[in-house]
Amino acid sequence: MSVPQRRLGPIARLTALVSGLVLFAFAAAELCNDAIGLVSLETMGDIAAWRTTFIRSWPGSVLLFVAFVSHVGTTLWFVASRATLRMPLWDAAQIVSGILVPLLLLPYLVDTRLAQALFRRGINVQPILYPAVPERAARLRFFLTAAHSEEQVRQTVAILLEENRQVTAEPSDLAAVARHLGKLAIFSK
Repeated sequence: MSVPQRRLGPIARLTALVSGLVLFAFAAAELCNDAIGLVSLETMGDIAAWRTTFIRSWPGSVLLFVAFVSHVGTTLWFVASRATLRMPLWDAAQIVSGILVPLLLLPYLVDTRLAQALFRRGINVQPILYPAVPERAARLRFFLTAAHSEEQVRQTVAILLEENRQVTAEPSDLAAVARHLGKLAIFSK
């Protein structure tokens, strides 16, 4: 191992640890919010609104983006800096999870964007995600009852079309997110 790699090793491990903790906190918040929904749907909605507000803000988006990129990047750096690919099973598990976990969370963020946009507009829909449906085939579940008027249904459809246009205009893959963040005035200074 060369001298720069020896010096960068602890920094890379700390970066991987911190970015992993950020991703873990994101996933844990999602799962805890779902668990709270078993007790109180009102509380679940309140927490989801707060969490969504943070995640969709530019500091939250940047934090998640940096965590994704740095976690995958440091994992790839660890693989590239190895003299051989022979390794203990634990190291292999860390490398595989270091690459897969962020990539498995990314579709969740993309697929729930429309559901969250509708929720902010007062329409409660549930996203149906993989593995409940085929990968890349996420769906929204709407709950209609006899108490809904025809006007409410028409308004929901209009809002759905409007929000869908806005969401589909947003970047959906990691490279597009990077280009999108690069265009923001706050980062170009």
